Amino acid sequence: MDHPKSTVHDVIYAYRNLGFETMPPWSGRPQIITERDGHHLEKLLKENKWTNIYELIDNFVASTSTNVNTRTVKHYLQDQGFYGRVGVKKSLVTEPNRKKRLLWAQEHENWKKEWENIIWSDESKFELFKGDGRKYVWRQEHEKYDLQCLILTFKSGQKSVMIWVVSLKVILDL
Repeated sequence: MDHPKSTVHDVIYAYRNLGFETMPPWSGRPQIITERDGHHLEKLLKENKWTNIYELIDNFVASTSTNVNTRTVKHYLQDQGFYGRVGVKKSLVTEPNRKKRLLWAQEHENWKKEWENIIWSDESKFELFKGDGRKYVWRQEHEKYDLQCLILTFKSGQKSVMIWVVSLKVILDL
């Protein structure tokens, strides 16, 4: 039967003497996070993927009255495929701007000689107030570029000043 003799014996004993059709659950401490609690924890996480573990636990305890340890929550989330990762930074582009950019790219798709007349220079960024350090997000492997998991950036005078010099070389045929 490809099972140890003791396992076969235990199954037969449980059926004959205790009336179990399946083996009873093994002994040990039951998991503190039930299936229902797990769904609630995932719902809290999906509402705000940028939350840190301590805020997540505070919200979970406040809504379920189940006291949990930080390690317990981390292990549960990792078993579900969620990991704390550094968020991918992408520029904030609104839907109308996405359409305009796509249209512009399609219109200029066949440019060949025109690109030779453009000189691009390097760019420099100067932080005015807050640093642009790492920001973490809870996400699953396949969610790396999901809009909910991106750290959207934008250029404004409040955060930084970006200097980008683009020169256009004009060739005059006289």
